[in-house]
Amino acid sequence: MKTKYLLGALAALSLLTVFSCTKENNQTPEPETSTLSIKASKDVIGTKALELNGNTLNAMWDGSESVSVFKNDTQIGVLTPDLTTLVDPAKLSCTLSGPFSTIPADGDELTLYLNGNNYSGQDGTLGFIAGNCDYAVATLHVTGVHNGQIESTEGRAAFENQQAIVKFTLRDKADDAMLLRPSALTVNDGTGDIATVTLSTPADTYATNGSDGVLYVAIPPVSGKILTLTATVGEDTYSYTRSAVTFLQGQYYTFLAKMIKQNTVDLSTKTGNYEAQDGDILTGELNGAYKLTIPDGATVTLAGMTHHAALFNSGIEILGSATIILAAGSVNDVTGGYDTVLFGIGMTGNGVFTLTIEGTGTLKASSGNWLPGIGGTSEGHHIVINGGNITTTGGYGGPGIGAMYEGASCGDITINGGTINAIGGDTAAGIGLGFNSFKCGHIIFNGGDVTVTGGKNAIGVGVPSYISGSGRCRRISFSGGTVKVTGGIKTSDDYSIYVDNKDVGSQINDSPYYYPAQ
Repeated sequence: MKTKYLLGALAALSLLTVFSCTKENNQTPEPETSTLSIKASKDVIGTKALELNGNTLNAMWDGSESVSVFKNDTQIGVLTPDLTTLVDPAKLSCTLSGPFSTIPADGDELTLYLNGNNYSGQDGTLGFIAGNCDYAVATLHVTGVHNGQIESTEGRAAFENQQAIVKFTLRDKADDAMLLRPSALTVNDGTGDIATVTLSTPADTYATNGSDGVLYVAIPPVSGKILTLTATVGEDTYSYTRSAVTFLQGQYYTFLAKMIKQNTVDLSTKTGNYEAQDGDILTGELNGAYKLTIPDGATVTLAGMTHHAALFNSGIEILGSATIILAAGSVNDVTGGYDTVLFGIGMTGNGVFTLTIEGTGTLKASSGNWLPGIGGTSEGHHIVINGGNITTTGGYGGPGIGAMYEGASCGDITINGGTINAIGGDTAAGIGLGFNSFKCGHIIFNGGDVTVTGGKNAIGVGVPSYISGSGRCRRISFSGGTVKVTGGIKTSDDYSIYVDNKDVGSQINDSPYYYPAQ
Protein backbone atom coordinates (compact mmCIF):
# COMPACT_ATOMS: atom_id res chain seq x y z
CA MET A 1 0.00 0.00 0.00
CA LYS A 2 2.83 2.43 0.88
CA THR A 3 4.49 1.58 -2.41
CA LYS A 4 1.26 2.45 -4.26
CA TYR A 5 1.00 5.86 -2.55
CA LEU A 6 4.68 6.52 -3.20
CA LEU A 7 4.30 5.77 -6.90
CA GLY A 8 1.27 8.08 -7.04
CA ALA A 9 3.16 10.91 -5.37
CA LEU A 10 6.08 10.48 -7.73
CA ALA A 11 3.71 10.58 -10.71
CA ALA A 12 2.07 13.76 -9.43
CA LEU A 13 5.44 15.35 -8.81
CA SER A 14 6.56 14.36 -12.30
CA LEU A 15 3.39 15.88 -13.84
CA LEU A 16 3.81 19.08 -11.82
CA THR A 17 7.37 19.29 -13.01
CA VAL A 18 6.22 18.93 -16.64
CA PHE A 19 3.62 21.68 -16.20
CA SER A 20 6.15 23.86 -14.47
CA CYS A 21 8.68 23.42 -17.26
CA THR A 22 6.03 24.00 -19.89
CA LYS A 23 4.95 27.26 -18.28
CA GLU A 24 8.56 28.39 -17.92
CA ASN A 25 9.36 27.52 -21.55
CA ASN A 26 6.30 29.45 -22.82
CA GLN A 27 7.37 32.72 -21.22
CA THR A 28 8.36 35.46 -23.70
CA PRO A 29 11.94 36.37 -22.99
CA GLU A 30 12.69 40.01 -22.38
CA PRO A 31 14.63 41.60 -25.28
CA GLU A 32 18.28 42.00 -24.49
CA THR A 33 19.57 45.58 -24.59
CA SER A 34 23.02 47.06 -24.49
CA THR A 35 23.88 50.58 -23.39
CA LEU A 36 26.00 52.29 -26.01
CA SER A 37 27.21 55.82 -26.58
CA ILE A 38 27.82 58.11 -29.55
CA LYS A 39 29.81 61.32 -29.72
CA ALA A 40 27.55 64.07 -31.03
CA SER A 41 27.50 67.79 -31.74
CA LYS A 42 25.20 70.57 -32.81
CA ASP A 43 27.10 72.59 -35.35
CA VAL A 44 27.06 76.37 -35.07
CA ILE A 45 25.53 76.38 -38.54
CA GLY A 46 22.52 74.19 -39.05
CA THR A 47 20.90 73.87 -35.63
CA LYS A 48 17.89 75.22 -33.85
CA ALA A 49 17.26 78.84 -32.86
CA LEU A 50 17.95 79.55 -29.24
CA GLU A 51 19.48 82.88 -30.13
CA LEU A 52 19.40 84.78 -33.41
CA ASN A 53 22.69 85.81 -34.93
CA GLY A 54 22.24 87.19 -38.43
CA ASN A 55 21.19 84.30 -40.64
CA THR A 56 22.71 81.62 -38.40
CA LEU A 57 20.80 79.52 -35.90
CA ASN A 58 22.89 78.71 -32.81
CA ALA A 59 22.10 76.02 -30.26
CA MET A 60 23.32 74.17 -27.18
CA TRP A 61 22.64 70.78 -25.67
CA ASP A 62 20.47 71.21 -22.59
CA GLY A 63 20.06 67.58 -21.54
CA SER A 64 16.33 67.34 -22.13
CA GLU A 65 16.50 66.13 -25.72
CA SER A 66 15.57 62.65 -26.87
CA VAL A 67 17.40 61.09 -29.82
CA SER A 68 15.92 58.12 -31.69
CA VAL A 69 18.30 55.86 -33.62
CA PHE A 70 17.09 54.03 -36.72
CA LYS A 71 18.71 51.35 -38.85
CA ASN A 72 16.86 51.41 -42.14
CA ASP A 73 13.25 51.92 -41.00
CA THR A 74 13.57 50.13 -37.66
CA GLN A 75 14.23 51.95 -34.40
CA ILE A 76 17.04 50.28 -32.49
CA GLY A 77 17.95 52.81 -29.81
CA VAL A 78 16.97 55.83 -27.72
CA LEU A 79 19.65 58.24 -26.52
CA THR A 80 19.90 61.19 -24.18
CA PRO A 81 22.75 63.71 -23.70
CA ASP A 82 25.20 63.10 -20.89
CA LEU A 83 25.45 66.54 -19.26
CA THR A 84 28.76 65.66 -17.63
CA THR A 85 30.36 65.54 -21.08
CA LEU A 86 29.19 68.97 -22.23
CA VAL A 87 31.98 71.22 -23.43
CA ASP A 88 31.80 74.72 -21.92
CA PRO A 89 31.14 77.44 -22.75
CA ALA A 90 29.64 76.64 -26.17
CA LYS A 91 28.03 73.35 -25.10
CA LEU A 92 27.88 72.27 -28.73
CA SER A 93 29.39 68.78 -28.20
CA CYS A 94 28.56 65.96 -25.82
CA THR A 95 28.12 62.19 -25.59
CA LEU A 96 24.75 60.56 -26.19
CA SER A 97 24.04 57.36 -24.27
CA GLY A 98 21.17 54.90 -24.13
CA PRO A 99 19.87 51.37 -24.67
CA PHE A 100 20.12 49.59 -28.05
CA SER A 101 18.03 46.55 -28.94
CA THR A 102 20.49 45.69 -31.73
CA ILE A 103 24.21 46.31 -31.62
CA PRO A 104 25.27 48.09 -34.84
CA ALA A 105 27.85 46.38 -36.99
CA ASP A 106 30.54 47.54 -39.38
CA GLY A 107 28.89 48.89 -42.55
CA ASP A 108 25.54 49.81 -40.97
CA GLU A 109 24.06 53.21 -41.73
CA LEU A 110 22.29 54.84 -38.79
CA THR A 111 19.97 57.83 -38.87
CA LEU A 112 19.56 59.80 -35.65
CA TYR A 113 16.50 61.99 -35.10
CA LEU A 114 16.57 64.70 -32.45
CA ASN A 115 12.98 65.21 -31.26
CA GLY A 116 10.11 65.27 -33.78
CA ASN A 117 8.92 67.34 -36.72
CA ASN A 118 5.57 68.52 -35.37
CA TYR A 119 5.20 72.25 -36.04
CA SER A 120 1.58 72.56 -34.92
CA GLY A 121 0.38 74.31 -31.80
CA GLN A 122 3.20 76.88 -31.58
CA ASP A 123 2.71 80.04 -29.53
CA GLY A 124 4.67 82.44 -31.75
CA THR A 125 7.71 82.89 -29.47
CA LEU A 126 11.34 81.84 -29.78
CA GLY A 127 11.12 80.28 -26.35
CA PHE A 128 8.48 77.83 -27.51
CA ILE A 129 10.49 76.97 -30.63
CA ALA A 130 13.59 76.32 -28.54
CA GLY A 131 11.75 73.98 -26.19
CA ASN A 132 9.39 72.22 -28.56
CA CYS A 133 10.41 72.51 -32.21
CA ASP A 134 14.03 71.40 -32.16
CA TYR A 135 14.07 68.87 -34.99
CA ALA A 136 17.49 67.82 -36.28
CA VAL A 137 18.93 64.81 -38.09
CA ALA A 138 22.38 63.16 -38.24
CA THR A 139 23.71 60.22 -40.26
CA LEU A 140 26.45 57.78 -39.23
CA HIS A 141 28.26 55.05 -41.17
CA VAL A 142 29.34 52.54 -38.53
CA THR A 143 32.86 51.09 -38.49
CA GLY A 144 32.44 49.13 -35.25
CA VAL A 145 31.76 49.27 -31.51
CA HIS A 146 34.66 49.70 -29.07
CA ASN A 147 34.33 49.82 -25.29
CA GLY A 148 30.62 50.56 -25.58
CA GLN A 149 31.07 53.46 -27.99
CA ILE A 150 29.82 53.37 -31.56
CA GLU A 151 32.54 54.41 -33.95
CA SER A 152 31.92 55.74 -37.44
CA THR A 153 33.58 57.21 -40.50
CA GLU A 154 32.16 60.61 -39.48
CA GLY A 155 33.70 60.41 -35.99
CA ARG A 156 30.63 62.03 -34.45
CA ALA A 157 26.94 62.56 -35.10
CA ALA A 158 26.74 66.12 -36.43
CA PHE A 159 23.11 67.20 -36.19
CA GLU A 160 21.68 69.49 -38.86
CA ASN A 161 18.48 71.41 -38.29
CA GLN A 162 15.53 70.46 -40.47
CA GLN A 163 13.56 73.67 -40.05
CA ALA A 164 13.67 77.35 -40.82
CA ILE A 165 12.80 80.02 -38.27
CA VAL A 166 10.70 82.86 -39.71
CA LYS A 167 10.01 86.17 -38.04
CA PHE A 168 6.64 87.17 -39.51
CA THR A 169 5.57 90.81 -39.30
CA LEU A 170 1.88 91.08 -40.14
CA ARG A 171 0.29 94.29 -41.41
CA ASP A 172 -3.12 95.29 -42.71
CA LYS A 173 -2.85 95.86 -46.47
CA ALA A 174 -5.61 98.47 -46.39
CA ASP A 175 -3.81 100.41 -43.63
CA ASP A 176 -0.09 99.77 -43.93
CA ALA A 177 0.61 101.50 -40.62
CA MET A 178 -1.55 99.05 -38.68
CA LEU A 179 0.21 96.01 -37.24
CA LEU A 180 -2.12 93.06 -36.83
CA ARG A 181 -2.31 91.09 -33.58
CA PRO A 182 -3.83 87.75 -34.63
CA SER A 183 -4.83 85.16 -32.06
CA ALA A 184 -4.08 82.38 -34.56
CA LEU A 185 -1.94 81.95 -37.67
CA THR A 186 -1.80 79.08 -40.17
CA VAL A 187 0.98 78.61 -42.72
CA ASN A 188 0.12 76.57 -45.84
CA ASP A 189 2.55 75.65 -48.65
CA GLY A 190 -0.04 74.61 -51.24
CA THR A 191 0.00 70.96 -50.20
CA GLY A 192 -1.31 71.43 -46.67
CA ASP A 193 -0.81 73.28 -43.39
CA ILE A 194 2.87 73.11 -42.42
CA ALA A 195 2.73 75.19 -39.22
CA THR A 196 0.08 76.56 -36.88
CA VAL A 197 0.27 79.18 -34.15
CA THR A 198 -2.32 79.60 -31.40
CA LEU A 199 -1.96 82.45 -28.89
CA SER A 200 -3.79 81.88 -25.62
CA THR A 201 -2.72 85.33 -24.36
CA PRO A 202 -1.88 87.49 -27.42
CA ALA A 203 -0.95 90.54 -25.35
CA ASP A 204 1.73 88.58 -23.46
CA THR A 205 3.07 87.02 -26.67
CA TYR A 206 3.46 90.33 -28.47
CA ALA A 207 5.02 91.91 -25.39
CA THR A 208 7.53 89.05 -25.27
CA ASN A 209 8.34 89.48 -28.96
CA GLY A 210 8.83 93.21 -28.53
CA SER A 211 6.28 94.38 -31.09
CA ASP A 212 2.71 93.98 -32.21
CA GLY A 213 2.31 91.90 -35.34
CA VAL A 214 5.52 89.90 -34.84
CA LEU A 215 5.37 86.12 -34.54
CA TYR A 216 8.24 83.63 -34.64
CA VAL A 217 7.36 80.39 -36.40
CA ALA A 218 9.29 77.17 -37.01
CA ILE A 219 8.62 75.89 -40.53
CA PRO A 220 9.86 72.84 -42.43
CA PRO A 221 12.01 73.72 -45.45
CA VAL A 222 10.11 74.72 -48.60
CA SER A 223 11.44 75.46 -52.07
CA GLY A 224 9.56 77.45 -54.70
CA LYS A 225 6.22 76.91 -52.97
CA ILE A 226 3.06 79.02 -52.95
CA LEU A 227 2.83 80.25 -49.35
CA THR A 228 -0.55 81.19 -47.88
CA LEU A 229 -0.95 82.76 -44.45
CA THR A 230 -4.34 82.83 -42.74
CA ALA A 231 -4.74 84.88 -39.57
CA THR A 232 -7.61 85.29 -37.12
CA VAL A 233 -7.90 88.83 -35.78
CA GLY A 234 -10.88 89.18 -33.48
CA GLU A 235 -13.86 88.02 -35.54
CA ASP A 236 -12.11 88.77 -38.83
CA THR A 237 -9.99 86.57 -41.07
CA TYR A 238 -6.99 87.92 -42.97
CA SER A 239 -5.04 86.18 -45.71
CA TYR A 240 -1.82 86.59 -47.64
CA THR A 241 -0.48 84.58 -50.60
CA ARG A 242 2.95 84.73 -52.20
CA SER A 243 4.41 82.51 -54.92
CA ALA A 244 7.87 81.00 -55.29
CA VAL A 245 8.74 81.13 -51.58
CA THR A 246 11.87 79.32 -50.39
CA PHE A 247 12.87 78.73 -46.77
CA LEU A 248 16.07 76.73 -46.33
CA GLN A 249 16.66 74.48 -43.33
CA GLY A 250 18.84 75.92 -40.61
CA GLN A 251 18.24 79.51 -41.66
CA TYR A 252 16.53 82.51 -40.11
CA TYR A 253 14.25 84.80 -42.15
CA THR A 254 12.30 88.01 -41.71
CA PHE A 255 9.07 88.14 -43.67
CA LEU A 256 6.68 91.09 -44.05
CA ALA A 257 3.14 90.12 -45.01
CA LYS A 258 0.56 92.78 -45.89
CA MET A 259 -2.59 90.82 -45.26
CA ILE A 260 -6.03 91.28 -46.78
CA LYS A 261 -9.19 91.21 -44.71
CA GLN A 262 -11.33 88.49 -46.20
CA ASN A 263 -14.97 88.81 -47.15
CA THR A 264 -16.81 85.72 -48.38
CA VAL A 265 -19.27 86.60 -51.16
CA ASP A 266 -21.90 84.13 -52.35
CA LEU A 267 -22.51 85.19 -55.93
CA SER A 268 -25.80 83.28 -56.04
CA THR A 269 -27.31 85.96 -53.78
CA LYS A 270 -26.52 88.78 -56.21
CA THR A 271 -29.34 90.26 -58.30
CA GLY A 272 -27.25 92.56 -60.46
CA ASN A 273 -23.73 93.41 -61.59
CA TYR A 274 -21.02 92.83 -58.98
CA GLU A 275 -17.60 94.48 -58.67
CA ALA A 276 -15.44 92.34 -56.42
CA GLN A 277 -13.52 94.10 -53.66
CA ASP A 278 -9.97 93.58 -52.46
CA GLY A 279 -10.02 90.50 -50.22
CA ASP A 280 -13.24 89.01 -51.57
CA ILE A 281 -13.61 85.24 -51.57
CA LEU A 282 -16.05 84.39 -54.36
CA THR A 283 -18.28 81.34 -54.10
CA GLY A 284 -21.52 80.25 -55.76
CA GLU A 285 -22.90 80.96 -59.22
CA LEU A 286 -23.65 84.42 -60.56
CA ASN A 287 -26.96 83.95 -62.36
CA GLY A 288 -28.61 86.15 -64.94
CA ALA A 289 -27.10 88.54 -67.49
CA TYR A 290 -24.85 90.21 -64.92
CA LYS A 291 -21.33 91.58 -65.16
CA LEU A 292 -18.55 90.44 -62.83
CA THR A 293 -15.54 92.77 -62.58
CA ILE A 294 -12.35 93.04 -60.50
CA PRO A 295 -11.01 96.57 -59.90
CA ASP A 296 -7.44 97.78 -60.23
CA GLY A 297 -5.20 96.71 -57.35
CA ALA A 298 -7.52 94.05 -55.93
CA THR A 299 -6.65 90.52 -54.85
CA VAL A 300 -9.64 88.19 -55.15
CA THR A 301 -9.89 84.51 -54.26
CA LEU A 302 -11.99 82.11 -56.34
CA ALA A 303 -13.24 79.43 -53.99
CA GLY A 304 -15.80 77.44 -55.95
CA MET A 305 -17.51 80.06 -58.13
CA THR A 306 -19.21 79.90 -61.52
CA HIS A 307 -20.13 82.59 -64.01
CA HIS A 308 -21.40 81.57 -67.42
CA ALA A 309 -21.82 85.05 -68.85
CA ALA A 310 -24.72 85.92 -71.11
CA LEU A 311 -25.27 88.57 -73.74
CA PHE A 312 -22.42 91.11 -73.77
CA ASN A 313 -20.54 90.14 -70.63
CA SER A 314 -17.18 88.45 -70.09
CA GLY A 315 -16.77 85.76 -67.47
CA ILE A 316 -14.56 88.11 -65.40
CA GLU A 317 -13.48 91.56 -66.61
CA ILE A 318 -10.27 92.93 -65.08
CA LEU A 319 -10.24 96.74 -64.76
CA GLY A 320 -6.51 97.18 -64.16
CA SER A 321 -3.83 95.14 -62.39
CA ALA A 322 -5.26 92.39 -60.21
CA THR A 323 -4.39 89.07 -58.59
CA ILE A 324 -6.66 86.04 -58.74
CA ILE A 325 -5.98 83.30 -56.16
CA LEU A 326 -7.39 79.83 -56.81
CA ALA A 327 -8.30 78.44 -53.40
CA ALA A 328 -6.94 75.00 -52.56
CA GLY A 329 -9.41 72.26 -53.50
CA SER A 330 -11.79 74.63 -55.29
CA VAL A 331 -13.24 74.21 -58.80
CA ASN A 332 -14.05 77.45 -60.66
CA ASP A 333 -15.68 77.93 -64.06
CA VAL A 334 -15.91 81.19 -66.03
CA THR A 335 -17.16 81.57 -69.59
CA GLY A 336 -17.59 84.58 -71.84
CA GLY A 337 -20.97 85.19 -73.42
CA TYR A 338 -21.72 82.69 -76.15
CA ASP A 339 -21.08 83.77 -79.74
CA THR A 340 -20.06 87.27 -78.70
CA VAL A 341 -16.75 89.10 -78.55
CA LEU A 342 -16.03 88.35 -74.89
CA PHE A 343 -13.29 86.99 -72.64
CA GLY A 344 -13.36 84.14 -70.21
CA ILE A 345 -11.06 86.33 -68.06
CA GLY A 346 -9.64 89.45 -69.65
CA MET A 347 -8.16 92.91 -69.15
CA THR A 348 -9.68 95.98 -70.74
CA GLY A 349 -8.86 99.69 -70.76
CA ASN A 350 -5.75 101.71 -71.51
CA GLY A 351 -2.62 101.43 -69.41
CA VAL A 352 0.02 98.98 -68.27
CA PHE A 353 -1.69 96.24 -66.27
CA THR A 354 -0.74 92.79 -65.01
CA LEU A 355 -3.14 89.95 -64.30
CA THR A 356 -1.55 87.44 -61.90
CA ILE A 357 -3.09 84.02 -61.29
CA GLU A 358 -1.83 81.79 -58.50
CA GLY A 359 -2.91 79.24 -55.94
CA THR A 360 -3.55 75.50 -56.20
CA GLY A 361 -7.24 75.28 -57.11
CA THR A 362 -8.82 74.48 -60.47
CA LEU A 363 -9.95 77.02 -63.07
CA LYS A 364 -11.75 76.52 -66.37
CA ALA A 365 -11.82 79.69 -68.51
CA SER A 366 -13.33 79.82 -71.98
CA SER A 367 -14.41 82.63 -74.26
CA GLY A 368 -16.94 83.51 -76.88
CA ASN A 369 -15.87 83.85 -80.47
CA TRP A 370 -12.78 85.87 -81.39
CA LEU A 371 -11.37 86.25 -77.88
CA PRO A 372 -8.97 84.32 -75.65
CA GLY A 373 -9.90 82.24 -72.65
CA ILE A 374 -7.49 84.44 -70.68
CA GLY A 375 -6.06 87.57 -72.26
CA GLY A 376 -5.86 91.28 -72.95
CA THR A 377 -6.54 93.92 -75.56
CA SER A 378 -3.32 95.99 -75.68
CA GLU A 379 0.47 95.70 -75.49
CA GLY A 380 0.36 96.90 -71.88
CA HIS A 381 -1.74 93.95 -70.71
CA HIS A 382 0.60 91.35 -69.19
CA ILE A 383 -0.33 87.90 -67.87
CA VAL A 384 1.58 85.97 -65.16
CA ILE A 385 0.54 82.48 -64.08
CA ASN A 386 2.25 81.17 -60.96
CA GLY A 387 0.08 78.20 -60.10
CA GLY A 388 -3.23 76.43 -60.36
CA ASN A 389 -4.76 73.67 -62.42
CA ILE A 390 -5.95 75.75 -65.38
CA THR A 391 -7.67 74.82 -68.62
CA THR A 392 -8.25 77.81 -70.88
CA THR A 393 -9.91 77.61 -74.28
CA GLY A 394 -10.28 80.35 -76.87
CA GLY A 395 -13.40 80.76 -78.96
CA TYR A 396 -13.32 80.71 -82.76
CA GLY A 397 -10.35 82.87 -83.76
CA GLY A 398 -9.24 83.33 -80.13
CA PRO A 399 -6.14 81.87 -78.43
CA GLY A 400 -6.22 79.94 -75.17
CA ILE A 401 -4.03 82.67 -73.64
CA GLY A 402 -3.21 85.88 -75.51
CA ALA A 403 -4.72 88.67 -77.59
CA MET A 404 -8.16 89.22 -79.08
CA TYR A 405 -8.93 89.51 -82.80
CA GLU A 406 -8.70 92.30 -85.41
CA GLY A 407 -5.66 94.42 -84.66
CA ALA A 408 -5.61 93.95 -80.87
CA SER A 409 -2.49 93.05 -78.88
CA CYS A 410 -1.35 91.66 -75.55
CA GLY A 411 1.78 92.09 -73.45
CA ASP A 412 4.13 89.49 -72.03
CA ILE A 413 2.79 86.05 -71.12
CA THR A 414 4.83 84.36 -68.36
CA ILE A 415 4.14 80.91 -66.93
CA ASN A 416 6.08 80.15 -63.74
CA GLY A 417 4.15 77.17 -62.39
CA GLY A 418 0.95 75.20 -62.23
CA THR A 419 -0.63 72.67 -64.55
CA ILE A 420 -1.73 74.59 -67.62
CA ASN A 421 -3.70 73.37 -70.66
CA ALA A 422 -4.06 76.18 -73.23
CA ILE A 423 -6.19 75.43 -76.30
CA GLY A 424 -6.62 77.80 -79.21
CA GLY A 425 -9.82 78.17 -81.17
CA ASP A 426 -9.85 77.62 -84.94
CA THR A 427 -7.22 79.80 -86.67
CA ALA A 428 -5.73 80.83 -83.28
CA ALA A 429 -2.62 79.83 -81.35
CA GLY A 430 -2.82 77.95 -78.08
CA ILE A 431 -0.74 80.75 -76.54
CA GLY A 432 -0.14 83.94 -78.53
CA LEU A 433 -2.27 85.66 -81.12
CA GLY A 434 -5.76 85.11 -82.42
CA PHE A 435 -7.18 85.67 -85.87
CA ASN A 436 -5.85 89.00 -87.24
CA SER A 437 -4.38 90.01 -83.87
CA PHE A 438 -1.54 92.50 -84.08
CA LYS A 439 1.13 91.96 -81.41
CA CYS A 440 2.05 89.98 -78.34
CA GLY A 441 5.06 90.46 -76.07
CA HIS A 442 7.51 87.86 -74.85
CA ILE A 443 6.11 84.37 -74.24
CA ILE A 444 8.16 82.85 -71.42
CA PHE A 445 7.95 79.36 -69.91
CA ASN A 446 9.81 79.29 -66.59
CA GLY A 447 8.09 76.35 -64.90
CA GLY A 448 5.00 74.24 -64.50
CA ASP A 449 3.51 71.41 -66.50
CA VAL A 450 2.21 73.08 -69.67
CA THR A 451 0.34 71.65 -72.64
CA VAL A 452 -0.34 73.99 -75.56
CA THR A 453 -2.54 73.11 -78.52
CA GLY A 454 -3.08 75.33 -81.54
CA GLY A 455 -6.51 75.53 -83.11
CA LYS A 456 -7.40 74.18 -86.53
CA ASN A 457 -5.00 75.54 -89.15
CA ALA A 458 -2.91 77.29 -86.49
CA ILE A 459 0.33 76.85 -84.60
CA GLY A 460 0.75 76.03 -80.91
CA VAL A 461 2.66 79.07 -79.69
CA GLY A 462 3.10 82.41 -81.42
CA VAL A 463 1.50 83.84 -84.56
CA PRO A 464 -1.22 81.98 -86.50
CA SER A 465 -0.54 81.40 -90.17
CA TYR A 466 -3.67 83.25 -91.22
CA ILE A 467 -2.08 86.52 -90.11
CA SER A 468 0.44 86.17 -92.96
CA GLY A 469 3.13 88.76 -92.15
CA SER A 470 1.20 91.33 -90.13
CA GLY A 471 1.29 89.71 -86.69
CA ARG A 472 4.25 89.97 -84.33
CA CYS A 473 5.33 88.05 -81.25
CA ARG A 474 8.56 88.85 -79.46
CA ARG A 475 10.94 86.28 -78.01
CA ILE A 476 9.51 82.86 -77.19
CA SER A 477 11.66 81.13 -74.57
CA PHE A 478 11.71 77.90 -72.61
CA SER A 479 13.85 77.98 -69.47
CA GLY A 480 12.07 75.60 -67.11
CA GLY A 481 9.16 73.30 -66.48
CA THR A 482 7.72 70.70 -68.83
CA VAL A 483 6.20 72.11 -72.01
CA LYS A 484 4.44 70.11 -74.71
CA VAL A 485 3.41 72.02 -77.83
CA THR A 486 1.20 70.62 -80.55
CA GLY A 487 1.89 72.53 -83.75
CA GLY A 488 4.90 74.64 -84.66
CA ILE A 489 6.48 77.74 -83.20
CA LYS A 490 6.62 80.57 -85.71
CA THR A 491 7.49 84.26 -85.58
CA SER A 492 8.08 86.91 -88.17
CA ASP A 493 11.54 87.19 -89.64
CA ASP A 494 12.48 90.32 -87.68
CA TYR A 495 11.89 88.63 -84.30
CA SER A 496 13.92 85.80 -82.80
CA ILE A 497 13.14 82.38 -81.36
CA TYR A 498 14.97 81.35 -78.20
CA VAL A 499 14.55 77.80 -76.92
CA ASP A 500 17.56 77.28 -74.62
CA ASN A 501 18.44 74.10 -76.54
CA LYS A 502 15.56 72.27 -74.87
CA ASP A 503 13.49 69.62 -76.62
CA VAL A 504 9.91 70.66 -75.93
CA GLY A 505 8.27 68.15 -78.24
CA SER A 506 7.40 70.80 -80.80
CA GLN A 507 8.26 71.54 -84.39
CA ILE A 508 9.93 74.80 -85.37
CA ASN A 509 9.23 76.14 -88.84
CA ASP A 510 9.80 79.71 -89.95
CA SER A 511 7.64 79.55 -93.05
CA PRO A 512 4.96 82.26 -92.84
CA TYR A 513 2.45 79.77 -94.23
CA TYR A 514 3.35 76.77 -92.12
CA TYR A 515 0.31 74.67 -91.21
CA PRO A 516 0.78 71.94 -88.61
CA ALA A 517 -0.86 68.59 -89.21
CA GLN A 518 -4.40 68.38 -87.88
